[in-house]
Amino acid sequence: MTYFEKRTSTDGKTTWRVRYRYTDGTWGLESGFPTKKAAERWNEEDEAAMLNDADGDAPPA
Repeated sequence: MTYFEKRTSTDGKTTWRVRYRYTDGTWGLESGFPTKKAAERWNEEDEAAMLNDADGDAPPA
């Protein structure tokens, strides 16, 4: 399961982060994306890497 969070700092700057669940039930986080599209692109690349990972160490998205 993956979802995207919009973050706004006190100075008004907006960034996005990606939250994803590992197979053991814990949550992972990648942050600092300038746009939601950039966060979605990172997630797609991460999912592709996970599917190609032979030993299964990459986090599922």
